[in-house]
Amino acid sequence: MELIAFGFNAHGQLSPSTNPLEIPEDIRIPQIIASASDSLRVLFTGWSDTLQVDGNLRLLGAASANTQLTIPSTHLSPITSAFGDHTGLKGVTTITQAIHLLQHYGTKQVCFGQRVEGIDDTSHIAIAGNGIVAAVQGDEVLVYRSFSAFLLKNARQRWKIAGGGVVGLHANEGGFVVLTREYGGRVITWGDARHEYLGRETTAEAPAGAPGIVDALDGIAIARVGSGGWCSAGVSVERDVYVWGGAGGDVLAGRGEVELVQEPEEVDGVSVGDGHVVAWAGGKLWGIGRGENGQLGKEGGRWRGEWREIEGVCRHGKVIRDVVCGGWSTLVVCQRQEV
Repeated sequence: MELIAFGFNAHGQLSPSTNPLEIPEDIRIPQIIASASDSLRVLFTGWSDTLQVDGNLRLLGAASANTQLTIPSTHLSPITSAFGDHTGLKGVTTITQAIHLLQHYGTKQVCFGQRVEGIDDTSHIAIAGNGIVAAVQGDEVLVYRSFSAFLLKNARQRWKIAGGGVVGLHANEGGFVVLTREYGGRVITWGDARHEYLGRETTAEAPAGAPGIVDALDGIAIARVGSGGWCSAGVSVERDVYVWGGAGGDVLAGRGEVELVQEPEEVDGVSVGDGHVVAWAGGKLWGIGRGENGQLGKEGGRWRGEWREIEGVCRHGKVIRDVVCGGWSTLVVCQRQEV
């Protein structure tokens, strides 16, 4: 398996170096940054660091002084996800639904040392661009004003999420997107009322600040969602792509409306950065939106208003297993296709 990356790299979060002067600010030609024989996952990618698993946990970027650093994890049960904000990685959740915070003991000593007690039933956690934190505990979503409030377990709001539980929680600049098991995958959004990016109408009965069903997708089984910036996207079980919201001053979809993407068709998955959206199927990758840092490949340009294939990513018969978009970057996990 190979991890291929392109986009913003000013902190060495994609391609590290022991010499900061050798770190390219942007990677415009997709390059292999890691490989593994069995499994390879990207747990977190942010503005300044990236956490990946390729047999060991590896933290790249500003937090590790621009060096590739293996983080000791023998004291942890298997890690299921990681969370952070624009300042970087904050911590991880484990298979036992426990939360461990990232600890810094100097530029070359980083580990997950502090366990957050009293929040042990947490399966998902995400931090929006405005600092608000959402955490899934059982069939409830708890919302906190800040990360400090989360650590103090001082929840501002608490909601029940019907439909057999939450399978995905994603943060964007001003709110959150939840994917539940109900009806094969139901999409729920909430957040800042000042921007039309929730994909649903807001009323007194269904305010922006409380979880509400995205009606345009209700009845459609959604398999995967992604969110970032002021844009969100989903892929249905039937492999159709739906997009809602915008990117900066540019519109990727109708304001406040969910749009069915006509091209590409029949994709396997979708991921959303801070202004760009990437979809994939087999060994092909397509992108739309902002591309000034190379996050849409070398031909991406500053802004791409229509979906186009991103060339030169998966080669030699490999297929794409996953894509994770950072704010201004794209990371692709490829694997040789089994015959």
